[in-house]
Amino acid sequence: MSAERAVPVRVLLAVGGREFERRLTHELPAAGLQIAARCLDGPSLLDRAREPGIDVVLAAADLHRLDDTTLVALRERRRPVVLLVADLSDTERLAALASVVPAAASSAVIATAVLQAEANGPGYAGFSGIIPNAEERDEHRERGRVIAVASGKGAPGKTTLALAIA
Repeated sequence: MSAERAVPVRVLLAVGGREFERRLTHELPAAGLQIAARCLDGPSLLDRAREPGIDVVLAAADLHRLDDTTLVALRERRRPVVLLVADLSDTERLAALASVVPAAASSAVIATAVLQAEANGPGYAGFSGIIPNAEERDEHRERGRVIAVASGKGAPGKTTLALAIA
């Protein structure tokens, strides 16, 4: 649980796979997260994210009918999004729209990413953060350093390294 919050971070969970959802539903509350709602596809995710009582969206990148337009709409609704990515070749594209975590990551790593997304707010994405305005940029500078992880070719382990550094 975040140090400033008296209540758990409320998560809208949309991962699709029954076993994966069951595991996250069981393990994430220990990290201060509350599964406030669940859904099974992109359009219902967008509808549920409108409802009060949702702090962060945690979704599988391969969720049925979840596309870039939906992710942009979530950002416009000021909802932080953490995407669980199974195909790491999509990481760079998706990191411009949401915080990205490998789907194979442990529940502890996923919980940390959700808590970080909630603390940073909806304007941040990827690992280095997309900062939409000067006020948030100044706020971000007060929090600490930014470390960029990059490479000249695809899939060399940037995501794994970035998570390890975080």
